[in-house]
Amino acid sequence: MMINVPHILTKSSPKHADDGYFLSLLHRLGGVAMLISPLLLLVGESIRIQARRLVPDGPSTGFDYPGQLAAYQNHPALMTASYVIFALGWFALWPAFLSLAALIGRTRPWWGLLGGASAFTGLIALAFYEGINHLAFQLVDQQGLTTATAFVDDAYASPNLAYALTAAYNLGWIVLAIGAYLSRTLGPWQSLCLAPMALHATGVLKAGEPHGIAFILALVIAFIPLGLSQVRGATPALHVTPHRPGIDATT
Repeated sequence: MMINVPHILTKSSPKHADDGYFLSLLHRLGGVAMLISPLLLLVGESIRIQARRLVPDGPSTGFDYPGQLAAYQNHPALMTASYVIFALGWFALWPAFLSLAALIGRTRPWWGLLGGASAFTGLIALAFYEGINHLAFQLVDQQGLTTATAFVDDAYASPNLAYALTAAYNLGWIVLAIGAYLSRTLGPWQSLCLAPMALHATGVLKAGEPHGIAFILALVIAFIPLGLSQVRGATPALHVTPHRPGIDATT
């Protein structure tokens, strides 16, 4: 089957501009992102934990940046794979955030707007951190482990706007979780499973941790069912709490 790319790029909706065609495309893209991003994060975190086990007696028992730089020196392919896959998982979140914010905004527009904007803005900080991570590994290759560790040690605590953006990112997960519940976009448990990602370590050369796996598995529970429904083109129904006949459930 041939895909007519020029036709797709020039195609316009025959109906009025508000017929929802664009939103349907956004939600399909967001659904794909909801399926892909948690799996990429899970694989990246698992590889990093494996790299941590390969250097149990490294310069840092907590496997923070000195330990990870040492791990890169000894296992560059493994550490590179971990960081590349994990970064792809982070960056794949942006369509998921936009789609989820739009779904929440159907009934709770401010929760959708603030949650989506906070989480999406925080991705800028993550891109900044990934750039530093790449530079640190290149320093190991070019200047050696001692020089790279000293450079990161001197620069690690220097103030930067990215730290404030990281706070916005963490807050975004919480706002989206509350908004998903209040708007009934997700059920109570699925909404709750969004919140733990606010506790996932973000920053320069962060280690893989078993609890990080647990946070990502919670994201899988929240995202996968919603993502599947959106990829299939179904508009997620609002999750209405069942009530007994004769009892007014109006809120």
